[in-house]
Amino acid sequence: AAESGFGTGTDFVIIAEDDTPVSTDILEFYSWAREKYAGDEEIITVCGHMHEARGGLADVVRDTHFGAWIWGTWRDRWDRYLCDDWDHTYRNKPHGGWDWRISEHWIDRLGFRAIAPAMSRSQDIGEHGGVHASPADFANAVSSCWVPDVEPQDYREISA
Repeated sequence: AAESGFGTGTDFVIIAEDDTPVSTDILEFYSWAREKYAGDEEIITVCGHMHEARGGLADVVRDTHFGAWIWGTWRDRWDRYLCDDWDHTYRNKPHGGWDWRISEHWIDRLGFRAIAPAMSRSQDIGEHGGVHASPADFANAVSSCWVPDVEPQDYREISA
């Protein structure tokens, strides 16, 4: 999906799954973050998910967690870091998979950060029939601070 998106000539792609509804301001949020953090080498991704609130609706944080429930990245980060390291085979144990690789390797070990809204702009609804979640795990994926309707606003980064 990322390669197809970048193949259109864009410098930023957003990757979402079919069991992840998003807030009404999701494209506004990603457009703002794309511009604001394009030159910030510490930021490897922009994520739309937050598990628990860390501020208000206009607030954005530099996060040490990768939320895979809709995320985006720039062409330069994709080409330089993520593309050749993409894990489709779960070879990177103990957890394996591309999402754990971004979280544990790029963010935890190497110190990159993700930009995320302080209140979630996405929600996981894939409790049954999914590949990576089961009803027993589902509570760990659901956001307690998802806001489906968000009016247009000015975003700002806060320390959290």
